[in-house]
Amino acid sequence: MQTINYIRRYDILVLSVVFVFLLFINAIFPLQSDDVKYATFTSFADSISHAKKFYMEWNGRLGELIRVSFGDYLSTFWFYPFFNAGVGTCVIYFFFFIMYERFPRNNFEDISTICFILFFLMSATISFGSVFFWQAGSMNHLWAWFLILAFLIPYRVFLARYFGRFVGLDSHNNMESKSQDCIDSKKIDSMESTNSKLDSKDSIESANAIHSKDSIESVTHPLTPSAREGELDSKDSIQSNLSPTHHPISSSVIRSIASMDNSVLKTLAFFILAFLAGFSQELSIVLIITLLAITALCFFKKIALPKWYYLGILGFICGWILLYVSPGSTKRMLLWIEMGQALSISDIANLGIVNFVKRMLKIYSANSGFGTITICAVWLICVFQANISQKSKIILSLVATLISVLFYVFKLGFIFLHLGILSLFFFAFYYKKYNIRFYKLIIISTFLLILLCLYLDSIIQLGSIFPRAKLHLAFINMALMLSLMLYLHDFKFIITLRKIFVVLCILQILHVGVACVDARLRWNKMLDSIALQKSQGKRDIVIDSKYYKTPLYKRYGDWVDPASNPNDEFNQDYAKYFGVDTFVAKNLSEDSK
Repeated sequence: MQTINYIRRYDILVLSVVFVFLLFINAIFPLQSDDVKYATFTSFADSISHAKKFYMEWNGRLGELIRVSFGDYLSTFWFYPFFNAGVGTCVIYFFFFIMYERFPRNNFEDISTICFILFFLMSATISFGSVFFWQAGSMNHLWAWFLILAFLIPYRVFLARYFGRFVGLDSHNNMESKSQDCIDSKKIDSMESTNSKLDSKDSIESANAIHSKDSIESVTHPLTPSAREGELDSKDSIQSNLSPTHHPISSSVIRSIASMDNSVLKTLAFFILAFLAGFSQELSIVLIITLLAITALCFFKKIALPKWYYLGILGFICGWILLYVSPGSTKRMLLWIEMGQALSISDIANLGIVNFVKRMLKIYSANSGFGTITICAVWLICVFQANISQKSKIILSLVATLISVLFYVFKLGFIFLHLGILSLFFFAFYYKKYNIRFYKLIIISTFLLILLCLYLDSIIQLGSIFPRAKLHLAFINMALMLSLMLYLHDFKFIITLRKIFVVLCILQILHVGVACVDARLRWNKMLDSIALQKSQGKRDIVIDSKYYKTPLYKRYGDWVDPASNPNDEFNQDYAKYFGVDTFVAKNLSEDSK
């Protein structure tokens, strides 16, 4: 019987598939671009010198310092693909935990959610290869978000205990009494009495005793149409899904967080984690602002905060300051400003309203698609819940869709997202009294959209960022889509959509795997070409540029490939790596024509 139960643990199967897939594409990926310069180890002193030089002259980011010191060299060893695949798997599952306050269970909804996350990462927003298997990209971005998500998990668990009742992120036991649409006063009074019971439990330990399930899922499942009618899915009933015995790792994590203040060692370890997380990303200023705003709200609500809460934020800020004041990062920004690729603070101040709006429109136009979809979806839900005629619903839904499409087509996302957020505030104020179910979706969506806007506003100096640096935007976009899917949980088209995402994920895994194999075969042909030219006594190597990218997958990577100029920095790095005088990449197929 135990063997049968183990075989039916599809959550473990999916976890294994994710890890093996990431392991495979990491194992067959060759050194590229930035990786080759420091792939050869000389001495410990030289490695430390490289890190010091980068911090002082180019980039103070933690991942970059790890890469130029020991990372590139260690990435040539057999164990690196296992390590990087493990980090990538953890990032996916940490994001799941941030969303639901637990790790996936053995049910179709959770499995399809993991498939959606992996499919989204391979297909939208980011350059998947540059983040998940290019060594330089992984160390700078994937590892950074491993640290940041691990740092955020305790705050996610702690704050859910106190603010859950305001946005629906409370325990299932309390949610059962709130799952009805709150139209008549008796139901409103009943919910308020339930909330007052929860208010009396303000310690994380007492909250943990009743918190044996997920937040967002706990919000959504009891509020779906079938649950609203008093029916529960017999196949994946909420009660069985929320059994704490089904997710021991989640329970262990929550218990560990609850007892963190009682352990000096845990608190110190969390401070170090926070410091490293803050040291890993420049755009962490957005998370600092968000955490400080939440802390201010805690003071307003007179919520007693544990010591680790303050120390974590302090460590995160200290790490970010160490990165922000690094001479190398400053020099790099000054160089970009001099080259016209970035604006100085004074340039931004002198833009004027018209030029400022133009710059923000350009930034938002490339990153506001999923935010636009979310706002439009919320508007449509508002329309179909309104007490109006069917004809009016159709007309208003067409108008809402048309407005959203026009704003998106004409690249007015900056204006649309801010106006959309204002409209969501209005809807939240209205539906808080009349439809608590919809109110929760609006609050979650509004928070995520504000976070999206803060991140986009923070890159005003640069104007744009590389796809490999957009992992935070991918998380926000996925959270927006998952929130909508969870709200509409029991509608047939959502159930069908989940099945489609499972199939799409499998197909995309095969597609990316084949593309990576193709890229490796191209690389091997390049190695054969180099070996042939060296055997002929040539020291000036010319190779076909087609060897560096696969045409099968456009998100394979966004790193810089060697070009036709032998004096280019990357060309010189390749020449040194392959032991030749010069190294040039040309489109030989076109030259032959």
